[in-house]
Amino acid sequence: TPRLSVSYKPTPDHNIYASWSKGFKGGGFDPRGVGSNAPDLNNDSVRSDEEIAAYLSFAPEEVDSYEVGYKGSLMNGMINVAIAGFYADYKDVQIPGSVACEVNGLPNFCGIVSNAGKATFKGLELEANGRFAGGFGLAGSLGYIDAQYDEYITNIANVPTDVADFRVVQNTPELTGSLTASYDTAIGAGDLYLGATVSYRSKTSQFEIPNPYLDQGGYALLDASIVYSAPGDRWSVGVYGKNLLDKEYKTSGYTFVATDPVT
Repeated sequence: TPRLSVSYKPTPDHNIYASWSKGFKGGGFDPRGVGSNAPDLNNDSVRSDEEIAAYLSFAPEEVDSYEVGYKGSLMNGMINVAIAGFYADYKDVQIPGSVACEVNGLPNFCGIVSNAGKATFKGLELEANGRFAGGFGLAGSLGYIDAQYDEYITNIANVPTDVADFRVVQNTPELTGSLTASYDTAIGAGDLYLGATVSYRSKTSQFEIPNPYLDQGGYALLDASIVYSAPGDRWSVGVYGKNLLDKEYKTSGYTFVATDPVT
């Protein structure tokens, strides 16, 4: 897992940097494959032990990651900014998923991990915060990521086929962002903080194959808090509100499709 980084500070308040790193996620095998959750492999007289092991195992995932960025303090420290651009080149991407199967004669799904092939992630990240006169403050972040599979090999009718054009990267919204407005004021010798945050996530897919019943469209959440801190921060008491607009959104799910016989 090597890493190389270079940086340049034209002044103490500004830093420009670039980095490269290489990482991996270890390979392995799915031990559930020899149990009741993989009946297609149980008592299989056609496949050899080596073929079964190859079916259950998955290779290490590897990535080369590149980043360039800037961090700076502006207006005598009133505003702080961080901007970064990144590019990641993945090989043998590990995909946890499920396949249709039968367990004890009933339809079910079996967990399995496979290697999709190649993927590239590239994008931008921006963070900024500022403290202004009168105890007012603003903080925000914005992220953009273009994540796509360049190669996704699967067996269709026992023929290895690249289906990258029909797959998406799961749980990876293209846009994310947040904005926090705050107010600090002294109450006696203590401090009172009031803050509200709006956060946003664009559309996400639960799995690599888009599914209109499971995929979550873009949505925003509103949080807020009021906190009083005693002198010297010896103790604090606060009221915190999460998802104050009561937004409903999907976090996980599966689809089970069954066809009723025509009568």
